Amino acid sequence: MSGWVSPPLTTIIQPLAQMAAMATRTILALLDGRTDTSSNRVELTTSLVVRSSTAPPRKGPTGRGPAGAGRMRTRSSRSGREIQPS
Repeated sequence: MSGWVSPPLTTIIQPLAQMAAMATRTILALLDGRTDTSSNRVELTTSLVVRSSTAPPRKGPTGRGPAGAGRMRTRSSRSGREIQPS
């Protein structure tokens, strides 16, 4: 839906099917008494879809972009390919 508005909005894709599956497995394990939820931590991959509502990052003092920018993975919404921010 965020791609249909003007300007198309930059969004984060969350793995909803994986989230539901993990939640279901956790609940079933709890009902069977097999899981201690105090020690469970799950991290699932998300994707940033950059569209027209986002400007490119400003160059930092080193000319390589803001601090930490190299850690973020993005995906172009038009081409479907992953790109690294500059």
